[in-house]
Amino acid sequence: GKSSLLKFISSRADASLVSRTTGKLRFNGAELDPKMIPRVVTLVPQQDIHTPVLTVKQTLDFAFKCTDLAHAKKMQHEKGVSKQTMQETRRTGNSPKVAIFLKMFGLERCKDTIVGDSEHRGVSGGEKKRVTSAEHLLQTACVSVLDEISTGLDSAATYDICKTLGGLCRATKSTSIVSLLQPPPDVVSLFDDLLLLGPGGNLVYHGPVTACA
Repeated sequence: GKSSLLKFISSRADASLVSRTTGKLRFNGAELDPKMIPRVVTLVPQQDIHTPVLTVKQTLDFAFKCTDLAHAKKMQHEKGVSKQTMQETRRTGNSPKVAIFLKMFGLERCKDTIVGDSEHRGVSGGEKKRVTSAEHLLQTACVSVLDEISTGLDSAATYDICKTLGGLCRATKSTSIVSLLQPPPDVVSLFDDLLLLGPGGNLVYHGPVTACA
């Protein structure tokens, strides 16, 4: 039920699911054209799908160029970022935003290591999950939807990633919706609100984390 809900929120559900769904999807009380939702909401999937021979930094650089370079140009115009800075970013591939994300997600030590796969030795499972999150969150979106980011991670790694997400939300004034399977109490405490689903996807609780103790 969790994945289906997140796919519906991010307008990435298949037609068969949408046809069986009732109700309306609103963002801050406003209904959006379904075609516009992918521009507002970014979905971080469960699977870590990467080009294995690219390094961590190359992966994030490519994601930035594909999703956020247009936004960077807009910021150049509105915030007065110098043309020389933008040209240097394009020439060297050293985006300040990528550098910030490498630091925020604890990837600076392995930035020059290939991501890897079953045939190429690369970063660890926890680092790969961080790469997946950082890669998708580089897109400037109002809402980030992350599906089962704790898969294959221990509680300490899950805590670190969720804490990083909280800091990112506060810094960018954005919203993150995260699905977790049986998270420990210290991870739950990092969130502002909790939506608890029971068997069959039935709603058990939805409200502030502090009110459900």
